[in-house]
Amino acid sequence: MPVVTVVIPTRDRAGMLSQALASVLAQDVDLEVIVVDEASTDATATFLAGVDDARLRVITNPAPVGLPRARNAAIEQAQGEVVAFLDDDDLWFPGKLRSQLDAMAVEGADWSYGGAIIFSEGPRLESVILAPAPDLAVAQLPYRNMVPGGGSNAIVSRMALERVGPFALDLPSIEDWDLWIRLSLLGPPATTEAIGTAYRRHGGNMSRAVARTLASSAELESRTFPLRDGRPIDWADLLHWTSSDALRAGDRRMARRIALKSLRGRHPGSFKRLLQSASPWPRRPPIPEPREPINLYERIRPPRVVPWPPGMDTELRRMLAQSTER
Repeated sequence: MPVVTVVIPTRDRAGMLSQALASVLAQDVDLEVIVVDEASTDATATFLAGVDDARLRVITNPAPVGLPRARNAAIEQAQGEVVAFLDDDDLWFPGKLRSQLDAMAVEGADWSYGGAIIFSEGPRLESVILAPAPDLAVAQLPYRNMVPGGGSNAIVSRMALERVGPFALDLPSIEDWDLWIRLSLLGPPATTEAIGTAYRRHGGNMSRAVARTLASSAELESRTFPLRDGRPIDWADLLHWTSSDALRAGDRRMARRIALKSLRGRHPGSFKRLLQSASPWPRRPPIPEPREPINLYERIRPPRVVPWPPGMDTELRRMLAQSTER
């Protein structure tokens, strides 16, 4: 029997799915992969049929059922002692699962997460997020999502999932945050210092999901009210990153709506985000190391410096170039 069942829902992302699946099958643990094809109309079915690996199983939905329901269907068929989740546009670095399984064994924990990077086309490194300490995560999860890399990072024992229940079907977004909160009530996670997850930012996962994220966050705030002694979730943090996502996707109208909502709440940095939403200038792209300004624009608005962890840019490029096709 496999130690880990990896769940990957997908829809019309054959190219990125190939990269994601290759990064899973290269992990050094006994595993199975369940890909849930959400009625893809591109080459996804052909690609999956061509993958020559007995560890892969495919569930094909004739019509999309949504991310939570797709993940839950795979969980019901999972044979592994531990269930891991990966979005079809993200990647895992080598050793990701092994380091988290080891951490769970040492700590006797029901779930685990590590660090993550966020990257965009290039690949360009957007940010590096280290794993928050377990006690801090448990204390802060009712207020903000503390797991780096979203739903592509955490791994959970199947027994813990049976105790807390699967993904909530009535949350069209942030359903992973809801699950982490419920898991935290069982006990703290085991964490690892390793950066195991590469979260990919692209147009398909930005402004399209912003409105759903805000609506789902309001619902989550309501249902987790007792965990915060009546205090609200961290709307300042939530509105900051949703506004950033809208700007990266070029949706200035949505970014302006979020900035105005933040301004009404008197959140720090809200006026700056309102100016950014009205500015014709694009967001400053990060660069890997400091440099002298190359033009007047950079003298006025210096680019952000986000250095790659040693060797990680080379490893990510290698993973982006590989495929599971035969």
